[in-house]
Amino acid sequence: MARTRKQREIPGTERPTHPELDEAALEYAAARDARISAGVTEKKKLDVLADTLGRLKLTKYEFLDEDGRPFEVTATPTKIKIKVKEIKNDGADEGEVDADGGGSGDD
Repeated sequence: MARTRKQREIPGTERPTHPELDEAALEYAAARDARISAGVTEKKKLDVLADTLGRLKLTKYEFLDEDGRPFEVTATPTKIKIKVKEIKNDGADEGEVDADGGGSGDD
């Protein structure tokens, strides 16, 4: 394996530095890495959910969380949707997430 040495800078040819820009770039990189990590974790959790639905031979499952909010898990031939419904009589969904990571939309 070749050894790498840090190249010496020639006086007068130093790279300009912008500490404020360096800090902003590093903060962005940390946020990006956290987002990517969260996406990977979400995908793994969705795979477990899909496997569990398949093992139980269910295509639809409804339950209440500890706060009493109703959840509905629906499996379609191509993806799984997780719907969080608000307890109201208007029937509107509060949020919906598709297995492919997209938000609410017409499928």
